[in-house]
Amino acid sequence: MVNARSASFIYGSATLLILMKRIFGRYLLVGLVNTLIYSCILWLFLSHSVVPYPLSVAFAFLIAMVFQYLANKYFTFRIIPISLREIFRYLLAALLNYAASVLVIWASLDLFKTSTLLASLFSAATSAFLGFTVSFFWVYQK
Repeated sequence: MVNARSASFIYGSATLLILMKRIFGRYLLVGLVNTLIYSCILWLFLSHSVVPYPLSVAFAFLIAMVFQYLANKYFTFRIIPISLREIFRYLLAALLNYAASVLVIWASLDLFKTSTLLASLFSAATSAFLGFTVSFFWVYQK
């Protein structure tokens, strides 16, 4: 994969946008499957258990995180070698996404009084946008 910084410097912004569109299509497909996994697990926990929502988010997030890392590594960004630096960056990005998810779930349920299904979908949308941006520009860069 072309490094985002070098693509922008060498080929200009247009090439970077073309590269991002191509990769974003694959990322979107992985994201849709990941969103289904995350939302279904989170909805089940929020609707059918007494587990507090931060723990519900954590459990759903961990399962979806493993799927998303593997799918994005091999399918979206097509990075084959395993790098400890990449795993570390992915985990930091996941922590950022977790904090954003808990914040969105809290705001949706406690402030805006939405349904648990809508809260989980809002959380998933936030995670998808934040995740692509951080993954493209930081996690999967050489």
